[in-house]
Amino acid sequence: MRTTPDASPRRHDLDALRAGAMLVGVAFHAAHSFAPGMPWLIHDTQQSPWWYVFLFAVHGCRMPLFFLVSGYFTALLFERKGLSGLLRHRLARIGGPLVAAMAAFLVGLPWILHQLNPAIPFRLLRWDDRGLFAYLWFLWFLLWLVGAFAVTIVLARLAKWPPDVRKAGGTAGLFVAIIISALLLWSMPGGPHVSVGPGTSAALIPDFRILGFYAVFFAFGACCQRDPARLTRLTGGWKWQLPLAILILLPLCVALVTPAWKGRTETLSPAMADGLAMLMESLYAWVMTLGLIGCAGAWLARPSTWGRYLADASYWIYLAHLPLVMWSQYWVSQLPWPSPLKLLLITLADLALLLLAYHFLVRDTWVGRLLNGPKPGRQS
Repeated sequence: MRTTPDASPRRHDLDALRAGAMLVGVAFHAAHSFAPGMPWLIHDTQQSPWWYVFLFAVHGCRMPLFFLVSGYFTALLFERKGLSGLLRHRLARIGGPLVAAMAAFLVGLPWILHQLNPAIPFRLLRWDDRGLFAYLWFLWFLLWLVGAFAVTIVLARLAKWPPDVRKAGGTAGLFVAIIISALLLWSMPGGPHVSVGPGTSAALIPDFRILGFYAVFFAFGACCQRDPARLTRLTGGWKWQLPLAILILLPLCVALVTPAWKGRTETLSPAMADGLAMLMESLYAWVMTLGLIGCAGAWLARPSTWGRYLADASYWIYLAHLPLVMWSQYWVSQLPWPSPLKLLLITLADLALLLLAYHFLVRDTWVGRLLNGPKPGRQS
């Protein structure tokens, strides 16, 4: 997303991470058709339960990372533009695309579902549908969180209490955030939990436990912006944080929320297994998120033309990808090819088509300006 030029140093690494979180969403949704029992419209003939490991790995950290980075950029915009400037910017960059996308989505998705499966009646989505926002729920959540950020600033000003939030972005604040995240996961419905990470809430009035879970990451990111050096220290151990998350915490999460661990019921009581699972899921989300930020800081901190281009394109790609992914899943679903090959073909083909559409139909048009703002100087 684009903004006006500023003398402050640009966080190319965080820009790249936010873009990566959106681009990985294409592969994430493409893999749904390969997971047996997944509540998804398309079911491929080449399914394997091992795809749940990939889905859990992505879902457990992708949106926590996105909201932490969004909180960081929200605080950065507040510092640069003030409260009114922040609200105008976020309404334009989030509210505008959400309204435009929903206008097409409310009609387009029911039509696509009916075409893929005529047994599903064509019915326009209503304002009270639980899946109203579908995969665009994260934009609705962002508006809630920016609103909460603004209310906090106003209340602090009225109370003449300018809180020093820098310590909240340190080690003690991280410990509290991990515990709160685990408690919010534990409080969510659907037990016993059968996934890594919270479910989604796509209704007009969101599930405030799920919103609260992501609010913890958003708030932590906003606090870290006040003292970036603390974030650098927390993410400096990325070389051990990423292996810890992937090789230890993720397998523990999978074992605790699926039947993968055959002796779980004999070893742990249901309440203990559920509580331990929520703690491991919280740890996985935080350790993986911090590790990815540290890795990006080491490798992606320098400006890059192609990185900037992909960061701009990622917003469009995510908004437009799901109908194309579902069509692609439908056309390859009966082919006797290995599922990894199918996933690779779906992801690469759809990314290529969406990038071409972005370059020729979106980037230099009013749609590009709606998504990313004016051309000169881009960020957030």
